[in-house]
Amino acid sequence: MVAQVQTSPGPFRRAFARIGRIMTASMEADARLKLVHRLQDKSNAELAAMGLKREDIVRYAFRDVM
Repeated sequence: MVAQVQTSPGPFRRAFARIGRIMTASMEADARLKLVHRLQDKSNAELAAMGLKREDIVRYAFRDVM
């Protein structure tokens, strides 16, 4: 008797993996947008103390993907 070995993930496993990736991306985007809003609420002096200018907020929040 020979055991059957499946080398590629099945359709359900692939579907759930894709759903997981989508959910992760959504949560990361939500966290980035919350950071943008928190930074936008700061004064220019507070941003300057962080080494940021108002026009740099989005670039800062998405710095690892831009």
